Amino acid sequence: MNKILNFLKNYRQFICSFIMLLFAFVSVISGIFAWFTVNQSTKSDNVTVDTNDENVHFRNLIEITRYYNSSIVSDTWYHCEDGDTNYYEYSLSTGYVYDDDSNLIPMTISSILPNEYIDITLWYYPDDECKNNTYNLCLVDLDDSNGQFELTDSQTSTSYSHSALGVFRVGEVDTDTYLVDDSNWKWLCTYNGNYLDDTTYSSVSFKSGSFSTESTTTIDNVSYYSTTFRIELNLTQYYDVLTKATTNALSELYVKIGGIRLIA
Repeated sequence: MNKILNFLKNYRQFICSFIMLLFAFVSVISGIFAWFTVNQSTKSDNVTVDTNDENVHFRNLIEITRYYNSSIVSDTWYHCEDGDTNYYEYSLSTGYVYDDDSNLIPMTISSILPNEYIDITLWYYPDDECKNNTYNLCLVDLDDSNGQFELTDSQTSTSYSHSALGVFRVGEVDTDTYLVDDSNWKWLCTYNGNYLDDTTYSSVSFKSGSFSTESTTTIDNVSYYSTTFRIELNLTQYYDVLTKATTNALSELYVKIGGIRLIA
């Protein structure tokens, strides 16, 4: 017992310093972790799926697969009725899935964490009246009204506002490598070089296609074109501006992705 007391007495300052350092470390980690757990990084109910050309049609099924550390966490199907732009959770064996209050569960793009990403697979086809061969697939209606953070430059005391959309990026998945080529990633917001003038987007294209050159897959006697695209959280841009931050600027923020649109 005396040895323990003597040890505590001799190293009291060191122990106190270590405890304070540990507390500070836990506080910082807790602040960062809060945004990734308590708060949704993306939040969107009823993601719409539509096209600007009534002669191009989406399949009434969409697949969303969630990965963590490259392993599948969940694989969920969503279904819509003919002519509807809203998709709801669906079991291929039993039909629509309902929540505890007997409500349909809308398709959402939400809670993407570090080391996690989601892959969304779409099928679509043009009918004979479609006049355009080329098309673009885009994420649209991007909203950061509750997803902006402010940093203050410690040297100039100037405040800079940034969009939380800038921590997300989207890209088409290569069907051979099952990866997104580095050059194909598109940020949902770009933090420009001097961080005074971010480029925020209301629409981001993740695929430019051509009906005449792409292969099709026949499902239920319909020849569909298809694509899989990936949305991930990437903190490269955020860490680039984090040198000017004194707190976890992203805490309690979320952004919204309102829809997926094919423009022909």
